[in-house]
Amino acid sequence: MELHERIKSIRKDKLKMSQDAFGSALGVSRDVVNNWERGRVDIKDYVLKLICKTFRVNYSWLSEEVGEPFISVPDIILDDVAEEYELDEEDRLLIEEYAKLPAEARAAIKNMLRNVFQKR
Repeated sequence: MELHERIKSIRKDKLKMSQDAFGSALGVSRDVVNNWERGRVDIKDYVLKLICKTFRVNYSWLSEEVGEPFISVPDIILDDVAEEYELDEEDRLLIEEYAKLPAEARAAIKNMLRNVFQKR
């Protein structure tokens, strides 16, 4: 499926939105959405990221058709944190894995980090 087809699929099949409503949520007109969906214009990366952020769409799926179309709320939060603090993929993965640990393991790591930071 081409990029313009994935955008149309997200809007129409998954979100069940009109071009007007989809465009309004993104701050563009129905005509702009129509041009995207017909493949008439090159879609800029910032537009893809806006679609992803606004509708919880998986950027890898939208840009390359890799993975599932939608991401979960925790993924969105992690993506926002990674962007805000300029974290790389390994940083993001560490945070994600830390959050999955049992409370006792997280407490042990916090104690270890407290000791490291206090020794500076």
